[in-house]
Amino acid sequence: MKYKDGSKKPSYNCQVAVDEKEQIIVAADVVNEENDLHQVEPMIQNVKNTLGYKPTIVLADAGYFSYENLEFLQKEGIDAYIPDNFYKAEKEGKTRKFRKSLFKYDEEKDCYYCPAAFEIPFSRIQKRKGEPDLRYYVCSYCSQCVLKNACTESGKRTITRDPREHLMEDMRAKLNTRKRYGKVSEKNVYRRTCVWSNETG
Repeated sequence: MKYKDGSKKPSYNCQVAVDEKEQIIVAADVVNEENDLHQVEPMIQNVKNTLGYKPTIVLADAGYFSYENLEFLQKEGIDAYIPDNFYKAEKEGKTRKFRKSLFKYDEEKDCYYCPAAFEIPFSRIQKRKGEPDLRYYVCSYCSQCVLKNACTESGKRTITRDPREHLMEDMRAKLNTRKRYGKVSEKNVYRRTCVWSNETG
């Protein structure tokens, strides 16, 4: 399996789906992929093969977060709780600069508003191979803003937006409503909840 430093070593990525209520393993798999991004769909299928039905809720860590996975789970009618890679750090205030979530998107005007209430208009589109176009928004007021040092080190703060970004925003809003981060708090409500964890070794 390939590691972050580019080296390859004999290793494995073990995927386990666990029923939250009964605390029993309902599906397992071993793959040689270095991350978990492509394991959501096959694990859902493994659960269906084992139980005869798909889970109604899926809880997973940030390693499983991708727009493709959220779209798949939404299409399957599965209620997912998967934080993005920056959710926890931002929630705990560990980011040095103003995080993107502090910039409010106005869908009707197709612009952002920064923490200082300046409008950040649409600037350009970046074409991406195999991915939806990325939209760029550039602020022109940074030089006169008293919050600049907390926002950007460049002359102008730039915000990018993926057209699927509403999926992440909706997910964050849903996670913020939970009484406990990363876990469904109500007991004995969901019968078919699957949580999965992984180990690499």
